[in-house]
Amino acid sequence: MTVITEPRDKFGRMQMVLEYLVVKPCATILEISQKTGLSYTSVKNILDELSSNGYVETDIQKESVGRPATVYRLKKPFMFIYPPRDYPLLTRALIKAFIKKYGNKELDTWVKVVGDVLGEDVIKCLRRKYGEEILMTDRFWDVLRDELNDMGMYCELKKMGKGKISIVIRNCIFQEIGQTLKGDLRDIPCRIHELSFSYIFSHFKPGEKVVVELKSTIIRDNDFCDFYITFKD
Repeated sequence: MTVITEPRDKFGRMQMVLEYLVVKPCATILEISQKTGLSYTSVKNILDELSSNGYVETDIQKESVGRPATVYRLKKPFMFIYPPRDYPLLTRALIKAFIKKYGNKELDTWVKVVGDVLGEDVIKCLRRKYGEEILMTDRFWDVLRDELNDMGMYCELKKMGKGKISIVIRNCIFQEIGQTLKGDLRDIPCRIHELSFSYIFSHFKPGEKVVVELKSTIIRDNDFCDFYITFKD
């Protein structure tokens, strides 16, 4: 008999639930618990969180005997699970090609430009969907979290008080890419991500100074990225 050990980290458990829902598009909490080996409570908490973030929807399945059962299904495709991506290969090729043509000295300038372009694309998307005023209201945080989740990032956003915000990303593709790079190049993907956040937050309530600090990077081999954003008058 095979015993399935429940992963300690939250994202590992969530991954198991999502993978099961990809294979079996409609399932109950009990069924997912039995098939994955996760506890009933763990599955319920994960499904509640996925549901609140708009990834999972519920339905009532009428049984021939007993009470109707609540079933869960994915609302959005999870491309970060299926099919597998090989972004690290493409990223390594792009970085090597850039260094070969322009040299290491120009690399920092290029990284800054890429970060700004990524941030600019997010800002354009938010303006197009919600209007210019979204950048001036506190609703910006919920909108940004939803937008990052729609892009395939599992994002947690926490207001910490005193003008500080924490953004934790559990499945950051930048981290996956960085782990395949060597030497000084390892932190380039994280630097790009950090710079993109700096660009985004510099457009939120203009006039405030913004400091973005990446607390956890791939260099430290953590399972997530934790960005601390500080606003100063």
